[in-house]
Amino acid sequence: MFPVAPYCCKSSLQSPQQTMARQGHQNRTPDFHDKYGNDLFARKATFCVVVWAHTATQIGVGRNLSPVGRVTPQRKGKNSNQPSWCNTELFQNQLLNDAK
Repeated sequence: MFPVAPYCCKSSLQSPQQTMARQGHQNRTPDFHDKYGNDLFARKATFCVVVWAHTATQIGVGRNLSPVGRVTPQRKGKNSNQPSWCNTELFQNQLLNDAK
């Protein structure tokens, strides 16, 4: 495999305390989070919430998205018990064709 044993046994490796002490004395430049921080995060979060709220109100999203109970079929006539979408003749013909 990989010969890692010689590298682990070298005495020239620095201890973590030495490494941290050396890095602590260096001047570091501010990174993205130091420059912008929570201000940019708050602005982007506000923008996201506003866009989603606007989109949801424009497309009419409500609490109850299910159309069940709101859609009622139209009847053929005043005394008919069958809805207009129910075609019993077509259904019976299909059953007869499937039975053959």
